[in-house]
Amino acid sequence: MIIIGIVVLLAVIITIRVIYELRHLKITELSFHSEKVTSESGLKAVFLTDLHSRSYGAENEILINTVRQSEPDYIFLGGDMLTDTCEKKDSVLFALLNCLVQIAPVIYAPGNHEQRVLLEDSERQRIFRKKLAEAGVRFLQNEKVELNQNINIYGLDIDSSHFGKVRPAPLLAEELEEGIGRLDRSRYNIMMAHSPKFFEVYAEYGADLILSGHYHGGAVRLPLIGGVVSPQFRLFPKYSGGLYTKGGSNMFVSTGCGSHKINLRLFNRPEVVVIDIRS
Repeated sequence: MIIIGIVVLLAVIITIRVIYELRHLKITELSFHSEKVTSESGLKAVFLTDLHSRSYGAENEILINTVRQSEPDYIFLGGDMLTDTCEKKDSVLFALLNCLVQIAPVIYAPGNHEQRVLLEDSERQRIFRKKLAEAGVRFLQNEKVELNQNINIYGLDIDSSHFGKVRPAPLLAEELEEGIGRLDRSRYNIMMAHSPKFFEVYAEYGADLILSGHYHGGAVRLPLIGGVVSPQFRLFPKYSGGLYTKGGSNMFVSTGCGSHKINLRLFNRPEVVVIDIRS
């Protein structure tokens, strides 16, 4: 009976903690310095990813106020801001975008969920593109934006074959060059690439900063181990969340703002990322 009581108590505590984490955002602040950036061309950005049309507070006021208080120069959206199987909640994203563009310019790169929506010849796809255009959101599919005289941002549209659940196809640096073009390495190049799986390829390609998500932090995070399971039900994904470095490239993998197949977060609160890039 004592053992049963302890198990029940632990289950109750964990359940309460999970409910708390699903509803409360955390802010992660990052600073990056580069000789490619001058004192005049530094910038601050907020990075959001994997929202899956979730709402924090009435009309997403908590998320919107969190972004506004950060006073960003830009807002970057890293994909899976909606869910491909839940069209009725697209309006949550569209309302959010209309508010975010009033804070700062919004630059949006696709995740696997946007990609599936955009591959459809459907009214939903047409509405999605129309709503983004009306809001003034810049949607990057293997395109770049020059943020200032020293900093570029790219939105990588990863082919669906690289998101496969059983045997995802490998990604080669040559494919990136074919899709986006050759990077100007004299400039500081940010790349939003939804899947972090191919960090070594992104680094080889020459991106200075890669912003990813996709794994939702691994749902449950354990000390020294990291994320436990990806949305594709792969155990202990290699790049589940946090900052990774290879050569001169940094990749930050956000734990994301929402959830999809695994509606669970433990030691893994949804995340708003504030990025400061300076000389």
